[in-house]
Amino acid sequence: MSPLLHVETLRIAAGPHAPALVDGISLELDRGKALGLVGESGAGKTLACLALLRLLPEGLHIQDGRIRLDGQELTALTDTEMRRLRGGRIGMVLQNPLSSLNPLMRIGDQIGEAFAVHRGVRWRTALWKLAVEALRAVRIPTPEQRVSAYAHQFSGGMRQRVAITMNIACAPDLLIADEPTTALDATIRLQVLRLLGDIRRERRMALILVTHDLPMVARFCDDVAVMYAGRIVERGPVEAIFANPAHPYTRGLIGATPRLDGRRRLATIAGQPPSPGSIASGCAFASRCDVADAGCRQGRIDLLDLGEQRAAACRKPFARPPAEAAA
Repeated sequence: MSPLLHVETLRIAAGPHAPALVDGISLELDRGKALGLVGESGAGKTLACLALLRLLPEGLHIQDGRIRLDGQELTALTDTEMRRLRGGRIGMVLQNPLSSLNPLMRIGDQIGEAFAVHRGVRWRTALWKLAVEALRAVRIPTPEQRVSAYAHQFSGGMRQRVAITMNIACAPDLLIADEPTTALDATIRLQVLRLLGDIRRERRMALILVTHDLPMVARFCDDVAVMYAGRIVERGPVEAIFANPAHPYTRGLIGATPRLDGRRRLATIAGQPPSPGSIASGCAFASRCDVADAGCRQGRIDLLDLGEQRAAACRKPFARPPAEAAA
C-alpha cells in the first residue's frame, strides 16, 4: 500500500541561486500514523510543513521536489484547487490558537465556515448544529452554549481545542500540528495531546507533530524525523531512534532532554547551527560534532539506509566519542 503522504527532495529557497532553507528533504507517512518532526529553532520544520499546504511566506518558493497526497501531486495544483484542499484534506493547528480565531466572530460561525466551504452546507441552523457536534467531539463541555461564545471567553486550552475542531471538522486525511501545546500548562498539554491521539486513531488520520519536545514525540508518535540546518539528518521508528540514536545530533538532543528521575547529567551541544549557505560542503553538523573527522567536511552527506526503516545522514552512524564509548 502506497503512503498517504510522499515528499521527495523538497527544496525551499528565496530564489534559484539563494541558499536553501529546506534542502532536499524526503519523507513518507501512512494513514493513521503520527510523525514527530523535531530539531532546533530555524531547522526548517515549520517551513517544510507550510510547503505542504502551499502557504510559504512571501518571497519563498518551492524550488524543487514533489509533494504527493494520496497520489495527487500538490505542487501542480492551482491556488483555487489548493484552497479547496486546505481544511478539507489537510488541516494545520498553529502554536497560538488566536492566530486562527477571529475575535469578532462567534465560535459557531467560525467552525461553520469549514462545513460551508468544504461540504456546501448553507443553512445557518444546519451549520450551527454541525458546529455543536464538532465541539462535542473534542470534549468541550456544554457545546450548545459554547457555540455562541467568542474566542476571548475561552481559556487557552479550550481555544486550542476549538482550533483543532476547525481543522478536523471535515475529516482531513492529514493534520499538521505545529507546536500545538507550547503555551499550555502541563496538565492541559497532556489533555490536548491525548485528544489528538484519540482523533487520529478513530479517524485513521495521519498526524505530523512539529515540536522541540522529545518526550512528547516519544509518547505520542510512531516515527520521528530529525531536522538540522534545513535537512533531515535521521529518521525512523521512535523506539529504535530513542533507544540508540545513529546521528550525533540526535544523540545530543536526547542527551540535553531533562529526565524526571535525574539519573542522567544533562549534555550540551557546543556552538550554534549554521546560517543558510554558510556550509560549502560536507555535514552541516561537523563543526559541533564530537566524532567528526576530515571526511565529514567533504562532499554531500546523504541519508544512509541503516535497515529496519531507519536512515541517517552520517558517515559514522552510531559512533560515540572515546570517553563515552569507554564508559
